[in-house]
Amino acid sequence: MAIVASPVPLPLSTAYSVDHELYNHLATLEDANAALNASKATHQIFSKIASLLSSFGQEWGLVLVHGHCTLQPNEKMVHRGRVAEPEIVREGTTVFPTRWMSDGKPFEYTPGYTSEYLDVDLKMICL
Repeated sequence: MAIVASPVPLPLSTAYSVDHELYNHLATLEDANAALNASKATHQIFSKIASLLSSFGQEWGLVLVHGHCTLQPNEKMVHRGRVAEPEIVREGTTVFPTRWMSDGKPFEYTPGYTSEYLDVDLKMICL
């Protein structure tokens, strides 16, 4: 699980790059959801998070950390609106992190911070 702050537009660099093998070891959506639901503290956690998030209006949202597919060594998971797909990100290409691991390393990106690329203007907390 990862709890992180809002997206900050930073160009992709080696310092922010997540190894494809790390991404490929993320749980599937089904497995991540099952692990979350198996926790006896899930209800307590969500009631506290819901209370906290509601105090900020509709500015924040929750994301369950999971992998979409298997990435090749030269690929990153890139969001374009509501669709995230693997893309080859070449040296000199700028993409911006949208989701981070608990250690601060991003694992999903977008090519820009405009409504064309983002489905909502929410700050995300990744679980």
